[in-house]
Amino acid sequence: RVVCAGCGHAIHSEYGVIPQNLMASLPDSVDFESGAFSTLGAIALNGIRLAQVQVGENVAVIGLGLLGLITAKLVTAAGCAVFATDINETRVLFAKKIGIPAILRKDAGKLGLAFTQGHGFDAVLICADTPSSDTVRLAGEIARDRGHVISLGVVGINLPRKPYYEKELFFQVSRSSGPGRYDKKYEEEGIDYPLGYIRWSEGRNLQAFVQLVAAGKLEVKDLITHRFPIEKAAEAYDLITGKKPEPFLGVLITYNPAKEEQSTKVAIESKKTASTEEIVLGVLGAGNYAQAVF
Repeated sequence: RVVCAGCGHAIHSEYGVIPQNLMASLPDSVDFESGAFSTLGAIALNGIRLAQVQVGENVAVIGLGLLGLITAKLVTAAGCAVFATDINETRVLFAKKIGIPAILRKDAGKLGLAFTQGHGFDAVLICADTPSSDTVRLAGEIARDRGHVISLGVVGINLPRKPYYEKELFFQVSRSSGPGRYDKKYEEEGIDYPLGYIRWSEGRNLQAFVQLVAAGKLEVKDLITHRFPIEKAAEAYDLITGKKPEPFLGVLITYNPAKEEQSTKVAIESKKTASTEEIVLGVLGAGNYAQAVF
């Protein structure tokens, strides 16, 4: 039982060949539906880590789509006070329904500062998807002096100089799910980074997200709004691409449980030339080490 990530690897198919650094073990206590959120969870975790969020800090999340809601849940689990906002009233109401404090964008500036007693947010995580630069303008308005603004989503980044200069804000675009993303040696060849140098790689973020779900620190199934059987997968894509005008968040493609229980053994022909009944071994050097080992 595993979760996996990676464009061209994490696909809907009967069989998948996944590089080892793009997989994480899925504990028996975590169902597959929750595990399906792991890649998004890793993306959220990477942005949170870049913001250097600490326990007790005030964190704002701009954008309450699937990524924003997961980010807000993770920051809450990390012991921070979360303030979320979106331009969409339906998403604001949904966030409130699942316990995330949220308000409409038009009120975010004034109420955001009140939320932090006028100090501003220690970190602002932008999870929106818009060509507009309004998100970075709002972030500059509500961030504290020398605060962190991290863009996890795809937004316009025409930064207004005045607030970013006067507060000396740190702005960074998060590169997906963590160190290793887009690195061929890491993703394709399976060469991992030493833990002492890169604590949270792409694969380790995947595993960390799964462990949070397994420990009961994070609930994601309440984000599922639609389920489609694999036979109706085209309808799922019609929904998320906007061809079918209907509000949605988590959209899952499901599989027949009976098929999941089937097991197929794939035989791979051995190309060994030596007999399987005896071991042929040659040793060069008969010094102390060889005599002690053999």
